[in-house]
Amino acid sequence: MSHASQNEITFNALRDFLQEIGFDRSFEINKSIAFSHGQSGTIITVSIPSEGQPVRSAQLAELDDLKLRLLQVEKRLEVAVMEAPGSSRLLAQKGIGLITAAILLAEVGDFHRFRNGKQLCRYCGLAPINESSGDRDYQKGIGRSCNGDLRRMLIEASHRLSRYTPRWKEMKSRLLRNGKKRAVATVAVANRWLRRLHFEMIQSELTPSEDLAA
Repeated sequence: MSHASQNEITFNALRDFLQEIGFDRSFEINKSIAFSHGQSGTIITVSIPSEGQPVRSAQLAELDDLKLRLLQVEKRLEVAVMEAPGSSRLLAQKGIGLITAAILLAEVGDFHRFRNGKQLCRYCGLAPINESSGDRDYQKGIGRSCNGDLRRMLIEASHRLSRYTPRWKEMKSRLLRNGKKRAVATVAVANRWLRRLHFEMIQSELTPSEDLAA
């Protein structure tokens, strides 16, 4: 079996595992909300009548079981990601966590499939569509023929990067000052970040990895 075929089997196995554990958009959104608000909030204490204690105990036991199952799933996911080619280089990049790496490896696979970052952005639905009418050229939004979960993950990553990473925060602020809509600025950050990621993933095979936030 060729090396490329073995890699494809690994990427497909990772994709199947994500489907098995029921990964969907809501997980990323909930995770993003929790990350945005941190530990702030109001703690409300509720007194439970004695007759409600058995129900409470059963629910707490169920919660403990869910936590254990979640840890087991995370461990399986970590093992699956680390078995994929290029995973260590990908996880070494700032802004890439376990979930982001899992989706990129499952849906994108080998970054060498794409000649450059622009081609990868078109595949991920982050490239603008150029239209023309007479002598006038204009952009007609971004492409829709792509994996929706992959694009949503990249948009969520763009939100985090432009909030916490100086390079991308400055880029988004500059676009907003220049009159770009917030959604357009968010996609632009995702586009530029993904193009740089493609460059870093290819270059990292030859030279030490450079921080994406640099």
